Amino acid sequence: TVSNTPQTSYTNGDMDYVWRIVTDHTDTVNDVVMAAVYNGVFRSTDGGSNWAPVLGIDTSVLNTSDYSDIIITPSGVFYAYLSSDGPDKGFYRSTDGVSWTNILPATGWPVNYERMTMAYNPSNENQLMLVGETPGSGVNDHSLFKYTYLSGDGSDTGGVWENRSLSLPNDSCISPSGFNFARFQTQGGYDVFIAWHPTDTNTIILGGTNVYLSTDQFVSDTNTRWIGGYQCNPSDFSNYTYPNHHPDQHGLMFYGSNPNKALSFNDGGVYITNDITAPTVTWTSMNNGYITSQFYTVFQETGDVSNDILIGGSQDNGSWFTNGNHLDSLWKWVFNGDGSYGHIPEGRPYYIFSTQQGKMFKVYVSDNGDTSTVTRIDPNKTATYNFINPFIMDPNSPGRMYMVQNYRILRNDIIDLLPMDGNRYDTCSTGWTTLVNSTVPSGTYGYLTCLEMSKAMPNTVMYGTSKGKILKLYKANTASPKKVTLTSSLFPSGAYVSSISISPYDSTQIMVTFSNYNCRSIFYSTDGGTTWSDISGNLEQNTNGTGNGPAVYWGELYPSWPNPTLFVGTSTGLYSTDMINDTNTVWVQEGAGTIGNMNVNMIQSRPYDGKIVVATHGAGFYTAHITPAFAGIQGHEPQLFASVYPNPVSSFLNLEFVPLTAETTTIYIHNLTGQKVYESRMSLTPGQKARTSIPVSEFAAVNSGTFLITVVNGRLKKSHKIIVRK
Repeated sequence: TVSNTPQTSYTNGDMDYVWRIVTDHTDTVNDVVMAAVYNGVFRSTDGGSNWAPVLGIDTSVLNTSDYSDIIITPSGVFYAYLSSDGPDKGFYRSTDGVSWTNILPATGWPVNYERMTMAYNPSNENQLMLVGETPGSGVNDHSLFKYTYLSGDGSDTGGVWENRSLSLPNDSCISPSGFNFARFQTQGGYDVFIAWHPTDTNTIILGGTNVYLSTDQFVSDTNTRWIGGYQCNPSDFSNYTYPNHHPDQHGLMFYGSNPNKALSFNDGGVYITNDITAPTVTWTSMNNGYITSQFYTVFQETGDVSNDILIGGSQDNGSWFTNGNHLDSLWKWVFNGDGSYGHIPEGRPYYIFSTQQGKMFKVYVSDNGDTSTVTRIDPNKTATYNFINPFIMDPNSPGRMYMVQNYRILRNDIIDLLPMDGNRYDTCSTGWTTLVNSTVPSGTYGYLTCLEMSKAMPNTVMYGTSKGKILKLYKANTASPKKVTLTSSLFPSGAYVSSISISPYDSTQIMVTFSNYNCRSIFYSTDGGTTWSDISGNLEQNTNGTGNGPAVYWGELYPSWPNPTLFVGTSTGLYSTDMINDTNTVWVQEGAGTIGNMNVNMIQSRPYDGKIVVATHGAGFYTAHITPAFAGIQGHEPQLFASVYPNPVSSFLNLEFVPLTAETTTIYIHNLTGQKVYESRMSLTPGQKARTSIPVSEFAAVNSGTFLITVVNGRLKKSHKIIVRK
């Protein structure tokens, strides 16, 4: 299906939102597919090639049902649901999927009902349960109903409705931040499901942020157990997840071979239990071998360093750490929440992690990814922040931070000196200053969206806003900085400024990106922002920005010589160019066979060793090495990149490296006594990644132990310690 409306989140009658799909297993002639979509239900009789609306989907009306649902029973009876914000609102029954009867009761039903989901009883398909968000009704704005079909079309006396909302879980376990971990909640209908046990008619599983099990169909509130999602841990609220499980539930599936064995799927992935009816349910993570991580951000160590350490913030799955540059490297979960912006200062004296809505933490992290002494450092618990809130560290003053706070910027000059006292709950007032002159008028500028600084432009912060404005703040390290708005008649009206990138060595070179569909997206300046050229080029279908061009989420200006290389992350993948030619600029897709058309949310480059890292929202991280920006520049020594894996190793040692000169590359392996046990020479193309695999038997024929592998390319070298285990 194609919505043809990429510039909108949803449009009446398209398939931008498909809430559920079912097939009709009782029709032996047609290939029937039913799709519950925004404002109604579509039906296909040819497996999805052609669709026709059968419920709702009235494009002539202004009001629409945002939410819908559909199920089919074993005998082929359809039930569908449309939320209360549209004219066709209600709960419907159909025996053919074409003609529908609204069977909502005349009284006793909430006035407002938004996202709800349903399930039938496998032991009696005439019984159904519905649960979901009902603002102003039920318990904590949620309701639970049971429907039993009796006769006819199921309406009026043909069905019986029972309101069981008062039995919804409503306990209290409140964290210091005021969040109640215990009660049933669906975060505006984002996470909700209901599932009926395959053989036990009294057992129903309910999902919101948590998972609950009732042994009496929620007739009472005394026979319900909390079995997944969050947990209540008053002694340490930072340990808030149910063991080996994850909050924010989207569904549950029972095994046909064992009715008590089930798969749970949520924002953390997929989890399995062998007995969902156990007094204490035990879960096991099944998140192995598939690459679907949704990263908002990625960061590598700053400065003149060359290593493979990366951190990144992932959606609802915290922040992650790795120190290996290959697919089977060990990753470690290092911080909780919705992983947001982060930072690794040169030398790694500490790390900074942040979570949703501006919460920031200073953390000690070892080079193995082990964390200790977590201390909260953001300034104001009650202030308004972006959900994923930007901050940057001053490249000329490593302890100085600039942070977005809604319509203004805050500064802290002593991040490196803030004591690590282990207080992870209370905000920190020490060192924070509000840059009053940074404030923008919300009506015409919107809120702040991104920050950027350049080593070549000391004490100057560039920032963008949600309504397409770009500003410079001069003397940002003082009490009275000066604010200037940069404008161009080329900039799109009202678009969201998604990123700003300035060359670290030439502050006149600036790239900005505007995010949305149907607008020109990429602009470049060679005079510090006084004038701009549109370099969107072939990433736009039409000259005015309309058409099928992708949304541009991030831009990264890499200071290669003699011309910079520009990278952009988009809704259809990663692109680059080193031939800037105004509207004729040609962007080339990078990693078509690896990154593909995945959303690219952030790009970071490190000029010292040429490492480029990419965060995708759905397929993890990707890295590459290009020529270091310092190569050939007097006074700077380029670093040779090389990585080895697996480590420890038992059979074959894989080595990846990028030679930087045409001179011979030599690989040496020594044991701990200094004896050379392996040597190999090769001639390779400079700047192109090489890979070789060395059998362990060639350098460690008998014994396990520790060895040192060194790659030498001309006068450059890189060494790694490796451990052999046989």
